[in-house]
Amino acid sequence: MKTFTVHSHPDQDPIAIKEGFSWPALVFGVFWLVFKGLWRWLAIYISAIAVLSVASAMTTAPDTLIAANLVANLVVIAMWFVAGTRGNQWYRQKMEAHGFTEMARVSARSKKDALARRLSENAEASANQENSGRFLA
Repeated sequence: MKTFTVHSHPDQDPIAIKEGFSWPALVFGVFWLVFKGLWRWLAIYISAIAVLSVASAMTTAPDTLIAANLVANLVVIAMWFVAGTRGNQWYRQKMEAHGFTEMARVSARSKKDALARRLSENAEASANQENSGRFLA
């Protein structure tokens, strides 16, 4: 089972965000950043790739060119691993900045299951409060 954080918003449906490593961020890289709307990180990644590309293009000696390309490729691979390890955290921070608040941490198989569990827990808690209020009256 995976762990998800479930977030609520006063005007939008709740969302679930997986904790831990994001395979989609690692595999799809820039496209994942675009899909999640992580514009600041997208700008940082594109800028870094552009700087590395220009730096490797400016080298003319064959040995230096091979080394520069190797370093550039290793840096880009490292950047995608950073996106994989931090991507869900970045997305969680973005959603909190947009008014979402964390409701709970839930163990579930998928985002859909995490939301269903949290919503059923809320329904049970509401029913229990109503029942306890009836006995007190």
